[in-house]
Amino acid sequence: MPTPPDPPPNPTEAREALIAQMAHLIDEVEALRPMLDVLPPAVQTGRPTPDALSMHEVYGSFATLDADVRGPRIERLLAEDSPVLAPANRADLARAAGWNDEPLPAILDAVQRERRALVERLDAIATPQWTRTARLHDTTHTLFTLVRAMVQDDIDCLRELAQRLHEADLSATDA
Repeated sequence: MPTPPDPPPNPTEAREALIAQMAHLIDEVEALRPMLDVLPPAVQTGRPTPDALSMHEVYGSFATLDADVRGPRIERLLAEDSPVLAPANRADLARAAGWNDEPLPAILDAVQRERRALVERLDAIATPQWTRTARLHDTTHTLFTLVRAMVQDDIDCLRELAQRLHEADLSATDA
């Protein structure tokens, strides 16, 4: 098995920063709530391309990934010696969960609930355990690198949604 990545220079500080970054999604969702009344249904449930996820599906996928993929991966990493983790496909999971048919406030509630549970679980894991390893996509990961990838995935998805909202031009045109 390949050598696991080196731990960060200050593991405790890195752990705390990653947990705070994971918790940021909870705040992002809360910041979106006041805009719900001005988001047209086509912006919420429409797909910019046939393969893209709708806004409902993107947010719902956060809840699905946290509950059904990320949480179980963390548990396996902690319980097993170098487990091999199966890849997950955000789009497949989101579509299978039927998020496009759910009201956005309920989806946001699910995102916050699942993310809080994941953040609480990460916070309960002692720093030395963050160097345990698992294999994903033929690469050895520590909990540090898995959580860093989760944070990057959050950033990428939120950036795409922000771009979509910008392109939708929700500002009042007669103001």
